[in-house]
Amino acid sequence: MIMQTTFWNYKIDVKKLGGYVYALIDPRDDSIFYIGKGGGLEAQGNKRPDRHLEEALNYCNQDEDDNLKKKDRRKLEKIKEIWASNNLVKLIIIRRMMNPQETAHLEAALIDACKYKVNAQLTNIPDGSGKDEHGLVNESNAVSLYAQPVNPDREIKNVWIFHIAKAVKERGRNYFDATKGYWRVGKKFREMGGYAVGLEDGISRIVIKINQWRPDENYPDKYVIHGVQDNDSEIGSQLYEKDFSAITQKSGAWNFGSYLIVNLSPDTAYFVKGKKEKKNG
Repeated sequence: MIMQTTFWNYKIDVKKLGGYVYALIDPRDDSIFYIGKGGGLEAQGNKRPDRHLEEALNYCNQDEDDNLKKKDRRKLEKIKEIWASNNLVKLIIIRRMMNPQETAHLEAALIDACKYKVNAQLTNIPDGSGKDEHGLVNESNAVSLYAQPVNPDREIKNVWIFHIAKAVKERGRNYFDATKGYWRVGKKFREMGGYAVGLEDGISRIVIKINQWRPDENYPDKYVIHGVQDNDSEIGSQLYEKDFSAITQKSGAWNFGSYLIVNLSPDTAYFVKGKKEKKNG
């Protein structure tokens, strides 16, 4: 039987979590079987989801407790059943960065809504408001809660920064293909080499060591990166799953299809291409 002791396998940036409402998911059918709240002022309660695992471990390792409430027994039996099937309980953060009153209201509202049978294919066109700052966090984007600002311990020259969220989310491209692109790149820059970083919501999701640029087969005026994924190397690991927001915000408006190039060193980012010009007056 597989057992879990924590959902948090990384150090959470509590400033990005705040008060939150979460759900426990049965991975066998992606169904919600528990809704709760945690976090709050000074991150009190950020370990609340883990307490369910602790309770389930105790439940599995001792005789049944007749004092357990019926609803608690159902929850623990569900977790035990999931573990017995060699699966792990999944955690999703439904909404975050809320105050205690907001988390209490949302928790109650979701519990009420789940009393009704919900068609998994809702007919809503938009995903809902507030998703950028407060939205759903699951295993695919949990990096947004623990990514630290990029700040390498050495000089790294020619770091190319590309926005790839649109290519990934709307066009279904993977991180590697979305980053290698096809981009309009002048000859001077094509000769520079360096490292390409693909950003999704300000976080680097892949690092590619650039070997060379080649013309795209379908778009002769655009170029494609030829290189290798380099997330785990000595240099790549200092660029991978890092928050580049402080750098990209300095570039001003960033049109889709454009890119930045920076030289990084401890506490410093020098723009080779893309720095927003200051206006006089």
